[in-house]
Amino acid sequence: MSQCLPIYKGVRDPPHRLLRSLIKMAGPDTTGVCSDVTPWASALYDGAIYRIILELKGDDAAARAESLARTLPDAEFCIKGHIIAEVTVEHSRADHAQTHYLGLIVLMLADGGAS
Repeated sequence: MSQCLPIYKGVRDPPHRLLRSLIKMAGPDTTGVCSDVTPWASALYDGAIYRIILELKGDDAAARAESLARTLPDAEFCIKGHIIAEVTVEHSRADHAQTHYLGLIVLMLADGGAS
């Protein structure tokens, strides 16, 4: 088990691309951190499970979190060489009126067919 860090400008590895995509989907005043990474494998695929926490701020934070939670299961991600197989909302909670936290579990698989 290892940790991935908050996003940094210019970092282009798959976990950071995933995190940037999620933050963009969540809208303005959103930050995120990948809090845990667990390697994952099946007979056919290799990948990892990422636990991600998004912090949404603003008057509309709760509404944006709710909207994102509804759209994530069907969302498509473009991360070269990887497939997002599943996104699950683990928890959704308000810290106070203008801050909302969304905990996500993401299964990212290596795409052996990518060039």
